[in-house]
Amino acid sequence: MIQLTNFFFSHNNITIDTSFPIQHGLLEPEKNPLGDRATLYDEFITGCREYYGKKAHACDETERDRLAMSLRQPQSMVNYTDTGFKKIRAPEQL
Repeated sequence: MIQLTNFFFSHNNITIDTSFPIQHGLLEPEKNPLGDRATLYDEFITGCREYYGKKAHACDETERDRLAMSLRQPQSMVNYTDTGFKKIRAPEQL
């Protein structure tokens, strides 16, 4: 199992890691408003490992790289917020 840092939230807010690990790892099931998403994620990673057999280590390596890129990439993008949302100007009518 990949050891991921849990990203906790307060006041039952939905975060970027609520439904699937995007930056830090999934919330603990009892603190996740969507319930036990960790089981779904574990099944996803297990399926990857079973599919690739001897090359199963690539699933874990790719997953670690994906999470790391999700943290690094927004900072390097112009016209994006710190969390990766594109900044746009509101229409003049607003």
